[in-house]
Amino acid sequence: YMYCAGKFLTEMENISYHVAAGNIDKLLLGEIISAFINEEMDSEELKLKIFNAINVETVKQIVTKKEGL
Repeated sequence: YMYCAGKFLTEMENISYHVAAGNIDKLLLGEIISAFINEEMDSEELKLKIFNAINVETVKQIVTKKEGL
């Protein structure tokens, strides 16, 4: 079990940051955890969902900075 736990913690480190930042919602987090358990983390569809969730916040930050100038 320790191997699985270590791998899970390594994989979820960046995900947990984005969950805390509010970029990844419960639904997407559930999909990510299910994919990890089923060893489907290489799914292109899932990768795109994660990418889009993370980038939405990044784009908002850039727009906010430009509006503040």
